[in-house]
Amino acid sequence: MLDPVAIHEIAGAALLGGVIILFGAGYAYLAAQIRAYRDGEREEITMQPFVQNLTDQDIEDLAAWYASLSPCP
Repeated sequence: MLDPVAIHEIAGAALLGGVIILFGAGYAYLAAQIRAYRDGEREEITMQPFVQNLTDQDIEDLAAWYASLSPCP
C-alpha cells in the first residue's frame, strides 16, 4: 500500500492531479473529510483502503497531525 503522505505531499506538490495538499489544511476540514470517506458519504476508491478501519480517535490524530504541519511554498 502506498504511503498517504507520499501521495499527498512531496516538496509541496501533490503527485497526482486532483490530489489536495494536506499539510497545513484545517483540522475540522480534514477530520470531516476523512470521516466522510470512512463512512461512505464520499466515495473514492483510492481512499477506502486507507480509511476503512480508522477509529474516530485515529481520524482526530491524523487531522491534528496534518493540520499542525506548515504548508510548503
